[in-house]
Amino acid sequence: MGLSPPDGENPMIPIGVTCSYQEQHDRFRLNSSYCRALEKSGGLPLVLATLEPVKAADYLNMLHGLLLSGGGDVDPCYFGEEPLPGCGEITPQRDAVEMRLIDLAIQRNMPVLAICRGIQVLNIACGGDIYQDLRRRNGRCLQHWQKARDCHPTHSVGLVPGTLLEHIFGGTKSMRVNSFHHQAVRRPGAGIKITASSPDGIIEAVEMKDRSFVLGVQWHPEALSLAGRKGGQEIFDAFLQAASRFSP
Repeated sequence: MGLSPPDGENPMIPIGVTCSYQEQHDRFRLNSSYCRALEKSGGLPLVLATLEPVKAADYLNMLHGLLLSGGGDVDPCYFGEEPLPGCGEITPQRDAVEMRLIDLAIQRNMPVLAICRGIQVLNIACGGDIYQDLRRRNGRCLQHWQKARDCHPTHSVGLVPGTLLEHIFGGTKSMRVNSFHHQAVRRPGAGIKITASSPDGIIEAVEMKDRSFVLGVQWHPEALSLAGRKGGQEIFDAFLQAASRFSP
């Protein structure tokens, strides 16, 4: 399903974008940078503001791609753990909706881009798990919640050769990214392939080997995109190219 563009313009590609739900204020929230980056690549962002997992299929019927945005922590019950000290605020309604959206999108081979929290939810939905708090991880750990502007890359990641991510960046072996997270993928789920890691061994990107386009990144490419920095718009361009080939 597409939308008719004005004469002389390319059709806009409908992309569903998940958002945070602030229960204490009874409101949804989404940084506009996600939508701006999608629009730059030819996408039409449609915010999936629902608390009912049963509506997931109805949303996906209208979409060519799914973007899982960043946000708060994931309930550890989804990967069989009790909450540990350092695990932050959770939103059960959002967790339930996103888990259902991911399951259906993967079944349909719909293009999926998962950012920050999104990569963690994607991995959990595939049967993997995450660190509830990187400060409890054994071994040296970089500063993954940077004290700099959101568009400033603060640490490096190494890209795995022969992956979708390496292809997107033209064979680049290493790049610098921004970082705002205290949780991260620990054990990859079924079908999940690691495509980038930071120098301290934290998984920074994943993809699914048997799907046309399922990419998760731990950094925030939408913020890099608005600043015109590498590591941002290239990801959205590749995502929209895949979405343009998908039919709901």
